[in-house]
Amino acid sequence: MLFPLAILVAHLSLADSKKQDLMKPKKYHGVPEISFCNASITPLIVNSYTLQPDNIESNENVTLTVNAVLTEVVQSGSIDVVAKLDRITVYKKDLDLCTEVKKGNYSCPLNATAYNLQQLIEIPQIPVHGHMDVNVQITDQNNTQLLCMDIKCRV
Repeated sequence: MLFPLAILVAHLSLADSKKQDLMKPKKYHGVPEISFCNASITPLIVNSYTLQPDNIESNENVTLTVNAVLTEVVQSGSIDVVAKLDRITVYKKDLDLCTEVKKGNYSCPLNATAYNLQQLIEIPQIPVHGHMDVNVQITDQNNTQLLCMDIKCRV
């Protein structure tokens, strides 16, 4: 459940960056490169994920499917997102985890259990061009890392 949230937050950072640029919209395209940058084994274990279609275009819907296990109860936490377009920070936010999970019809505390989730993501028209690097860090109430994810794509 936290992984799709991380993807959505990264998606929102791409959408938010368009507000800062008046250029004519360019197409987001290609297969995003997703890698995990966890410092160690974390309480959130992502077993598998898929994006359909995996060759993403702007103005389309993408379905994200995730199979993950949360091994501890999470009472609260934060989601830190930094998005850079060609090394220039275009989005930086520290979000409240419980506020964000409410948007997905979940609530804190998050139980230690398996999650099989499917999330529809609407990709907007994006008016910037370059390499987008997004880092998402999710931590719990003890500041323990739950997820570190890097997303690289071309816009």
